[in-house]
Amino acid sequence: MSNKLTYIERQNSLPFRIAAALLYTVAIGLVIHFILTMDFSLKKRHFYAHFDYLQLIFLCLFLAIYFSYTINCHFDFEKKRFKREYTVGVFKYGKWKPMPKFDYVSLYAVNASTFQVNLWNNKNKHWDLYEEFNLKDAFRIAFELSEELKLPLLDSTIPNNFQWVDKVATKDSGKIVYKD
Repeated sequence: MSNKLTYIERQNSLPFRIAAALLYTVAIGLVIHFILTMDFSLKKRHFYAHFDYLQLIFLCLFLAIYFSYTINCHFDFEKKRFKREYTVGVFKYGKWKPMPKFDYVSLYAVNASTFQVNLWNNKNKHWDLYEEFNLKDAFRIAFELSEELKLPLLDSTIPNNFQWVDKVATKDSGKIVYKD
C-alpha cells in the first residue's frame, strides 16, 4: 500500500456474480421483447396490459443490481480522508470525507471460509471494509492497513479467542506472532 492512496475492493462471490449476469441478460431480453411486441397506443388499457411485463423487467434489474453492487473503500493518507464508493458496473457513487480517529484494525471470521477486515473507531463502531474468502489475503490487507494507519491489529478469526498481533515479530518472521 502506498502512502498516498489505498484502494480496497470487496469482491462478490462467484454465485452472486453469475446470478447478476443472468438477471441482466434476462432483463435486456425482456426489454427487447417488450419493444418489439408492444403496440404503442395512448389508450389506458394498452398501458395496463403491459404493466405486469414492466414489473418483471424492474424486478430483474433490481435483483441484478443487488447481486452485482460492491462497496469499495479509498484512503488518502496524505490528506487524511476516506471515501466509501458504491459501484454497479461503471456507475460509481461516493464522496470524500475526513478520516476519523481509529482505535484498531480487526480481522474477523464470519464463517469457516469468509473473513472480514474491520476498522474500529473511538466511538466503538466498526466499518466492514473488506471481505475475503482466503485467510492469508485477508490478513495481508489487515496487516498493511494497520501499518499505514499505525494502529494495532486484532486477530478475531477464532471465536472467543481474540489476540493482538505483534506486528514487528510478524514482519520479521513472516508468520503470525501474537503478543502475550
